[in-house]
Amino acid sequence: MNKSLLILIVLAIFFYCCSNKNTIEHNSYSFEPIPFKLEDDGKWGFIDFEGNIIIDPKYENKPTYFKEGYAIVSDDTAYYFISTIGDTVGSYYKSAQLFCEGLALIKDKERELYFIDSTGALLFKVDTIANDDLTECSSFKNGRALIKILKSKYGFINNKGNIVIKPKYFEAQEFYEGLAYVELVNEDEDEDDEDVKVEKFFIDTTGKIAIKLDSEIEWVHNFNEGMAAFKDTAGCGFMNSKGKIVIPQHKNWQDLTNYVNGYAAYQCGGDWGVIDSTGTKVLSSVYERPPAFYNGQAIIKENNKYGVINLKGEKVIKCSYHHISYPLFNDRYFAKDGKYYVMIDPAGKQLSEIEFSRIDLIPLLRFSFIPGYIVVGENLGISVSLLEGDSEENEDFYDNVNDELTKLYSN
Repeated sequence: MNKSLLILIVLAIFFYCCSNKNTIEHNSYSFEPIPFKLEDDGKWGFIDFEGNIIIDPKYENKPTYFKEGYAIVSDDTAYYFISTIGDTVGSYYKSAQLFCEGLALIKDKERELYFIDSTGALLFKVDTIANDDLTECSSFKNGRALIKILKSKYGFINNKGNIVIKPKYFEAQEFYEGLAYVELVNEDEDEDDEDVKVEKFFIDTTGKIAIKLDSEIEWVHNFNEGMAAFKDTAGCGFMNSKGKIVIPQHKNWQDLTNYVNGYAAYQCGGDWGVIDSTGTKVLSSVYERPPAFYNGQAIIKENNKYGVINLKGEKVIKCSYHHISYPLFNDRYFAKDGKYYVMIDPAGKQLSEIEFSRIDLIPLLRFSFIPGYIVVGENLGISVSLLEGDSEENEDFYDNVNDELTKLYSN
């Protein structure tokens, strides 16, 4: 496992429903405002998922997207939270992390780290826990936050700041669906030795071993929709939360994504196809990137142009755009053809006269595969998000996000 990678958030995140009028609910998701610019040299504002401007462009620096009803804005001297109507919430901080499960990690003016709640109240200090200096701390998931101490061991704290799983793991990931992947090395062995014996497990939120992984497993994803993709000497397949193989390994499958909305992508011969929750082939492996279906539609790429297919493999939008966001509800997309993004329908018809120079595409990826948002522990500094800069600067990431996220493994 790559030691520089602390947290891998795999697959779709279910957003917390919010009563604010600028949050749109659809099925089990809630859609919150996303950052935009009208012109390259303009300021940042927020639009909703119908393309309506709900917070006028007034921010010099690119804000984060909204999560749990709040976004983070900076003015070069401090970070602060805003609500979905643009009101400032709480205090000003040296740095801050987005809310997750009602808590956010901040660095105050004295450069001390705390978790706060949505009112801005300081809940507990985290730069030292149990007299061990922390080097890394994640956001909360399943009531647990992953920590790393100076002794280079990983453990977990609860939302009171108490250690509930002692730091003893050589590597670890966040909890998903109540299980977290961990690696354990005997204390008498040298962790840097290439021949060191590494034991791999999934543990539950109490630290109890839930699944002991076979030594022949090369990698395994986190759990989503009750299953986790894995690869061993027999090929790629899926296991359930008891560790039982529910979709047998295929020798000709080179890689797998986890299931999202009942479908997963498999790689065969270098290209990607799609299977359903029984492992039955839905689409043959003819795609450059793994299709991720939301509302029955997925983005594909052909000859460096983007389009959209349905579950029959039929193109509902021809591959003629430089970029397309993941399908929104009511068959809406943000598409870029040239310099600007516009809102289109499945026929490619422009739905709004507004053109956007920049749109933060990262929130749109949450309907399929998404990277995690990490607190990187380098001198206890906080990285507000995994990616820095605007969406234009990160289009290479967006282009390859599915390819990259098939690499979210544990080997």
